[in-house]
Amino acid sequence: MNVTVTKEKDRTIAEIFGRVDTTTAPEFQKLITDVLTEKPTRLVLDCAQLEYISSAGLRALLIIAKTAKAAGINVNLCALTDFVVDVLATSGFDSFFDIKKDRNA
Repeated sequence: MNVTVTKEKDRTIAEIFGRVDTTTAPEFQKLITDVLTEKPTRLVLDCAQLEYISSAGLRALLIIAKTAKAAGINVNLCALTDFVVDVLATSGFDSFFDIKKDRNA
């Protein structure tokens, strides 16, 4: 797993590469939580290159969503692969996030 963070005027984009699973979820959660401490107006998690997400990754996303909501930060997921869409829908996690087609939506 690798995450590239880019800051723009009105948003921060975190592009996720690879797998967010039991091994990488703690690092992912910490990295995104650190981004949230910078108080972006909007955080976009670009999932175009996210190959796999496990239950540990879902748990990290849930913690990220709760942290962001408490701080008044809007979090969007975008460019979801079919696999990630299925996992989020099956688990009900799609209701926790504003899901966009791409990062410019």
